[in-house]
Formats: sequence, C-alpha cells, structure tokens
Amino acid sequence: MNYVEAFQKLGYTIVAPRSDWSAEKDGGVCITIWQKERSIKDGLPYLDLWELHPSGGEWQEKSGHKKRMRHLQKAMDQFDGAVDVIFVTGEPGESYESANPWIKEERGFGWRISKFDPDSGYFRAEIDKTETIG
Repeated sequence: MNYVEAFQKLGYTIVAPRSDWSAEKDGGVCITIWQKERSIKDGLPYLDLWELHPSGGEWQEKSGHKKRMRHLQKAMDQFDGAVDVIFVTGEPGESYESANPWIKEERGFGWRISKFDPDSGYFRAEIDKTETIG
C-alpha cells in the first residue's frame, strides 16, 4: 500500500506526503514507524527514540519531526497518549517501499505513547495492553 493510502485507510488525510510523518483528525493522531527502527520486547513491537538515537540526529530539524511533535502533544493532551500507527518499510531517511496501517480491530490492540518529551520530541510508542479490542 502506498503512504497516502495507508493514512486514508485509518481515516486520516496526509497534507504533505513527502515530508509528513504523522497526521491528525478530530478523533485521533496517527504516527509512522519505520519497520527497521522498531524493537521487540516480550514478543511485542515498540519504538523508543531514546534507545534508537541517544545522541540526537539531523532529522530533528526536519518539518516532519516538528509536526509530529505537535501531533504527539495532541495525543497526550486529548487522547491519553493513544495513537494510530502506520509501519513503513524501506530505508529510514531515504525512501519508503510500502506503508502498512496497524488496524487495531484486526490485531486486538492499539498503540499508546507511554513517554513523551515535548522539548525534544522524543517518545516511546508501544502496544496498549490495557485496552483489548474485539
């Protein structure tokens, strides 16, 4: 599935497909996670920017990161950290191959931002085991 279609599948409209890493709608926030950057613990996927990029990175100056910071703040303020997720395959920072929405109704679990630093935009996203779907 292409990037725009993946967002649409979850009910989001992506404004700038070449630079946006996230999107928002009235009822939620959606973020992308590079498949190559996700980790697994106890059989469950997660993304932790503190683990991945302990020294920072040039991506922090990109418009996609700055917009994602605003979206993550909205997720924390309005949705108790709950987010929709799209997994992206390809090479981070270069190009994507495909985008695959995490459909929580099919998987049984959604995602939550469990830790967020609004100053740096660093966050940890993980499966929300507290809310079972279905």
